[in-house]
Amino acid sequence: MKKILIINILLLLASQILYSQKALTFELKKNNDVIYLSLDSNNKLLYFTSNKNNETDSPKDINTKNNSINIYIRWINPLRYKVSWRDSIKPDDRDKKITDFVNLLVNQFGSSVSSLNIPSIAAIIPPPSEDPNNINIYDFKNKDLLLLLLYLRENQCLLNNKNEISNTNNLLNNVNTLDNYISDDISIKAKDIYMALYNYKEINDYSENINTQKQLFKDLQDNLSHNEESRKGIAEQLKTLSIKNATLKSYINAVLSGYLKETQVKVDNNNTIITKLKSILDLIDESTKAENESFKYKGYYKIRSIEFDDCKKLETLLNITDYNFNNQTNKFTKNSEIVSKLIVFQKYDFISISVSSGIFYSNTTLKSFGVSNNSTGQFIVSEANITKYNSVSAIFLNLNFSFKSRYFAPLLQIGIDPTKKRPFMLIGGGFSIPSAKIAFSAGPIWTWNQNLNKLSVGEVISSTTDIEKDIQYKFDLQPKGWYLGIQYNF
Repeated sequence: MKKILIINILLLLASQILYSQKALTFELKKNNDVIYLSLDSNNKLLYFTSNKNNETDSPKDINTKNNSINIYIRWINPLRYKVSWRDSIKPDDRDKKITDFVNLLVNQFGSSVSSLNIPSIAAIIPPPSEDPNNINIYDFKNKDLLLLLLYLRENQCLLNNKNEISNTNNLLNNVNTLDNYISDDISIKAKDIYMALYNYKEINDYSENINTQKQLFKDLQDNLSHNEESRKGIAEQLKTLSIKNATLKSYINAVLSGYLKETQVKVDNNNTIITKLKSILDLIDESTKAENESFKYKGYYKIRSIEFDDCKKLETLLNITDYNFNNQTNKFTKNSEIVSKLIVFQKYDFISISVSSGIFYSNTTLKSFGVSNNSTGQFIVSEANITKYNSVSAIFLNLNFSFKSRYFAPLLQIGIDPTKKRPFMLIGGGFSIPSAKIAFSAGPIWTWNQNLNKLSVGEVISSTTDIEKDIQYKFDLQPKGWYLGIQYNF
């Protein structure tokens, strides 16, 4: 049984040692402590702390708790990496912004009005003459517009005068402008901007190239604005178009009204793409806000503050996940979790109090009363001193003294054996190995002594019940032996 107990204790100790190696603990010593995190070229998490000359990095909100610390991280691209903290789970706008935008690039947006692969109008209609009575030729991309142009060229004799031809040419010229804008695939250009942003690896990449991408984005916005203006202008021209031939006018109105409805779908979808791309640009800008940049260490940005109440500690699980965007398939997927680190924050104290469980090995000499027989065979009260050597479980209250060492720290302790009705009391000292959460200690043992109330040694009794009723227990201030203790998980 003892072997099984020892094996279980050793396994538990091993698990505690492994656990302690995974946790990163910060003890807050001053109000201006600051932590700086970074990822190296192999995606390993690095950190350093500073509390000198960083007053600009350390200020807290007036309502912040006394135990608080600011955390900065060297810039990482928010389109590639997601940083999360398990202690405060909030909706992640970053994921939604990127996913929405990528989905837009993948999905189809209604009927296409730009890629019909129709032949050039120049291949169908001979070049126009200088005769002002001719309908001009336009290289429309849209099939319905091409058919309208062919019909007008074939039936331009139905236009009664030069004014009708001039007005029709002016209308077709504006339609051609819209057709050119609409045929410009904004999703491809938006994707190119996104890829440029996604490929930023260092803050210098952002600083040197962001203005170029913002200008390209503005060009897309201008394109969209031209689309809106062209559509409105064409709609107004249709209302005021004066052509005496009712059939010809109706045909022009029907084709162009249908075309404007088709273009509205494309314009709406382009608007959606632009809006989502704007949120991506905002996400990048948010990660590089000047007011969040470290004054002392350029390129580091404040990511959060940690705070907790007195006499408590905060544990948080930091996760950094790498995401991948496939330029060929337009798929945005989780690549790997490159960092998963348990971090503990607590207030620094030269003397810290902890409660731990463990075992102690003791040698104690205890007085015991029992029953024996005299020469006549009667029961008499007897007394004996019993020396015990055994291993017992215990609960310890420890006073730990910190000397900034991971491998040695002295301690004082008070222990109690919770398995007995009248437990052993232990007071001793020793040392701990903080990095392994294990401690060794030794000291004297106190306990309760058995004493007789009315009976005396050698007195004749009728049965063992008499002595059981007469025995009293009193705490003895004299140590009854010594112990050696092993503690873990404290």
